[in-house]
Parts: sequence; structure tokens; C-alpha cells
Amino acid sequence: MFIFKETNTDDRDCVNYIERPTFDCGHYFGGINLKGACFSMSLKFPKNIKTILTKEERVQLLNYNVEINKLGYDIKGGSQKYKKGLKLLEEIENVFKKLEGEENTKLFKEVQEEEREYLSEEHQLTEKDIDDIFNQYYLEYRDRGCLGAIYRDKDQMGMELVDVYCLDIPEGMKQYFNYEEFADDLLNDDNYIELDCGQCVSLNY
Repeated sequence: MFIFKETNTDDRDCVNYIERPTFDCGHYFGGINLKGACFSMSLKFPKNIKTILTKEERVQLLNYNVEINKLGYDIKGGSQKYKKGLKLLEEIENVFKKLEGEENTKLFKEVQEEEREYLSEEHQLTEKDIDDIFNQYYLEYRDRGCLGAIYRDKDQMGMELVDVYCLDIPEGMKQYFNYEEFADDLLNDDNYIELDCGQCVSLNY
């Protein structure tokens, strides 16, 4: 679920999400991590953010991570550590219910519109281009972090990705290599999209 957007930055990873922690793998309680299309890292709150959470609610989440980490691993069901973990989860449930509510849904829609405007202005993408990118992206993230690279056309995409895929083409043969056909093969993968204008896009996974 959306938790905050870092403002006053053009950072690709400015929109952040979290998941409700659970008792994982039958022996430990998970912490709260920030997630995005290109990252997963420990919870922190930068100075300038857009969020519905109060300072007190943010401190609740940070304190949860501190206390749950103290419990460690190899926790047995029914033990004192297990009961303490359940209590810690219960204490932050109010924050997650708030993040699942209408107020956060409304804020996230505003953030999504900002992200669409950014992609349109930064990369000259149309509304349909952005729809195509977001619709093909397999996770729930809908922000600039979904977009990897934009290529002028299939030929440029093929030329730039040959090295990425470690295709060892002898120097004297490169002029004969069909980069467009190579790009066509890549476009069969969900990681790549050809837009209506002929540009091609790679997605971040």
C-alpha cells in the first residue's frame, strides 16, 4: 500500500509503499520495509514527504521495527516471544487501517496524477503510452519507477541491448546483424513494450 512520496526531488524512487508485516516462515515476525519498482529497504522517513500519517503514527511504525527486531528468529508458536510479536502487530494495526482507507486512496490518486505528468513532461509520453506502460507492469506500483529506459525505435533498442544480453558479435559482423529482429524477439517478453509511436520501453522489475 502507498505510504508516502518524497517531495522536492526527481529521484526515480520517490514513491514508496509498504506491506502489512506478518509471522513469516513459521519462526519470525517480519519487519516493515519500504518498497518500490526498483528497491526494497528498511523503513525510514525523509524530511520532505507527502503522506496522511502523523508524526506519531510514523514513530509507531519505526518503533515496531526496533521492538520486533529484538525478538529475533526461531520463535515458537504460543511462546512469550510469539505473544509479544502478536501484541506489537496489534499496536500498529490502526496505522495500516488508516493507510487502507479513503483518505490514503485519495492522496495516492493525486500522486499517480503527478507521476503521469512527470512521465509525460520528462519523456514526452502520451496518456495512452503511460496507460500501456502501467497496464503491462505486473506489480501494483504506478509511478515513474516502473519505467526503465526508452529507445527511439526497435533498431536502437536492439543495438543497446546486445551487450546487455552478452551477445558476442564479431566486430566485422555487426553491420550485418539484424538489430530490429533481435528487438522483436525481446518484445515478446513482458519486460518490453513497443509504443504506438514506434518508441520502445523497458520496464523495471
